[in-house]
Amino acid sequence: NLVRMTFDEARKKYKKNSIDILHIDGLHTYEGVKHDFDTWIDAVHEDGIVLFHDTAVKKWGFGIYKLWDELKKDYATIDFPHSFGLGVLFKNRESYSEYIGSMGLLLQAYYTAWATAREYRFRWRQKRLKQ
Repeated sequence: NLVRMTFDEARKKYKKNSIDILHIDGLHTYEGVKHDFDTWIDAVHEDGIVLFHDTAVKKWGFGIYKLWDELKKDYATIDFPHSFGLGVLFKNRESYSEYIGSMGLLLQAYYTAWATAREYRFRWRQKRLKQ
């Protein structure tokens, strides 16, 4: 369901362990993304997944990469560094152990290569259109 309100307002509408996948892509400062994660992590099901966008951005005042580096110490994660970065956090390491490790590396390599190829293709087309 699409919910049109702030993250803090929406949090009141969800019970503990009620969300399977949470995508955090709001305020990009370290403090902002940490607040969102801390506010919502208990709403994520024990076997749930949290997605973080812009985990590879280290400019424009973004601080997601700092929190992401901290979270990787405590949770199982997969990084997709292309297109500003996407971090996949598994709340319960045991539930996803088969996808983490070598399978996670294969997924990461595949989608990184695919996305990189798409970006180059897009840029190539943009150049051709300008000629």
